Amino acid sequence: MQNTNIITTEQTPNTISASNTIFNVQALTQLQAVAGLMSQATVTVPDHLRGNPADCMAIIMQAMQWGMNPYAVAQKTHLVNGVLGYEAQLVNAVISSSSAIVGRFHYKYEGDWEKCSRTRVETVKKTAKGGGIYEKKETIPCWTSEDEYGLSVRVGAVLRGESEITWGEPVFLSSVITRNSPL
Repeated sequence: MQNTNIITTEQTPNTISASNTIFNVQALTQLQAVAGLMSQATVTVPDHLRGNPADCMAIIMQAMQWGMNPYAVAQKTHLVNGVLGYEAQLVNAVISSSSAIVGRFHYKYEGDWEKCSRTRVETVKKTAKGGGIYEKKETIPCWTSEDEYGLSVRVGAVLRGESEITWGEPVFLSSVITRNSPL
């Protein structure tokens, strides 16, 4: 009697780590081709990566380590004094999707944040690069720096292997100089 049972096995895709890629000539060649293509993009990569395949390759390799789309990672990068930086939103996603923490981040706000929640919109005149004047609407806070004293936020997470939230040190709004977020 002939055995007609079908045996199924799970096939995992062939993957290669970012660090091993640079030692595999075929993988490195493919990575360079993708980096070259990425560097030619006009709307899907930020200005600091356009025309720069070497930096695109670094972004691709970092995205590989994180298991993320390199174009999504690229969109969350910026330069500060010539050094590549990552937006907090990306860092949050990387840590949240890792096994370093259980669940999501927790936030604890301290102080009367209601004092610093109102804004107004003003129309201001700006000088155009090519000359001339144009009007632009800007959102202006309706509070003073004194209203910010005592306002802080703490971030915490349940670390892998633990059951309680580990809280970070408070960050006080009055001590934050650079404020990039429109939120």
